Amino acid sequence: MAAHRKNIDRCVNSFTKEVDVIKNPTQTMMALACLAFGGVALGAEMSQQEYRAAKKEISALHQEERAACKTMQGNAFDICIEKARGREQISSAELEERYQPSEQNRFQISMANAEAEYGLAKQNCKKWADQAQMNCHEDARKEFMLAKAEALITHHMTAAGSQLIGTETDTTAPPADEPMQPCEPMRGHERMGCMHHGMPGHGRHR
Repeated sequence: MAAHRKNIDRCVNSFTKEVDVIKNPTQTMMALACLAFGGVALGAEMSQQEYRAAKKEISALHQEERAACKTMQGNAFDICIEKARGREQISSAELEERYQPSEQNRFQISMANAEAEYGLAKQNCKKWADQAQMNCHEDARKEFMLAKAEALITHHMTAAGSQLIGTETDTTAPPADEPMQPCEPMRGHERMGCMHHGMPGHGRHR
């Protein structure tokens, strides 16, 4: 587990210090994929029993929060219910990713956060009237669409980056088992002549 965390720390440092999303899209995809695979390693140890217990805990907490909302009235009640609903959706999405880590489940977490914020924003718009309320709803919708687009971009870039992991090879050095060519030890005209004729000893200046 400690080794997995070191790998994630390395991914984070690379992403935050070295990667420019605009100038280096390939590096960005690699960093996102690195973080994705690191998350898989961290979340893989959750047992089915732990998963079921966590699911029950989320449900119980949601019921408690909804019960607390009953003391409120009007728009305050609606906002309270919406907050409870959003927290349940986010917690459930996070639990699924912990239990079965995947890029799709990480995407669902982003969407759950975006939808929770959008639902709460719509409830907050009710305090306005007429055109002001319509403008509020429009602004909330735009923010939601932006958050959704960002989540989709991250999702696709991570998926593309995962395909690059393991495919990039170091072409700066020859394979370790490649035999030394007969012309390698030579220098100057002797090497040029060797390379030209394909064997040592030829092409020397007499």
